[in-house]
Amino acid sequence: RGSRLATDLGLDAAGTPDIQPAPDDTGWTLTWSRNVDGVPVPGDGVRVDLWPDGRMHAIVRTERPLAARPITTLDEATARARGTAMLGTLFGDRTDQVAITTLALAWVAPNSAFDPTGPDAPGTTLRLAWVVEARTSGPLADELRAVKLFLDAGTGALIGGDVLR
Repeated sequence: RGSRLATDLGLDAAGTPDIQPAPDDTGWTLTWSRNVDGVPVPGDGVRVDLWPDGRMHAIVRTERPLAARPITTLDEATARARGTAMLGTLFGDRTDQVAITTLALAWVAPNSAFDPTGPDAPGTTLRLAWVVEARTSGPLADELRAVKLFLDAGTGALIGGDVLR
């Protein structure tokens, strides 16, 4: 039902949605994540909320603007090497307590997570980036559980990220 509603409204709801029951058995939530040329756009997509009897409660499309794709994209090995080097810069002599767990392309909002001179809010235009996720171990894990770096997919420059304490 949700797929048909989204399609009837002209929304891109291709593929199989993620279907989750709403809290307290108040219906269902169907979500279709946005992908551009096979690359995920986290946070963007289509969401349909249905009442328990199947009637539509709400429909939301989130589609933020994307910057131009770089002419050339760093390959995975180069991105991994840049991510490892950046972790070394950030953690110095504790680099042995940080290990890359995942590396994937995604459209992200640049932010000032590692640059205090940058803007306070994430950028409104998404950029293609290698997302480097790393977990910590040893004494470092007592103060920091994980770190996520956004490396520009064309240049390898650090354009943001996040930390999990």
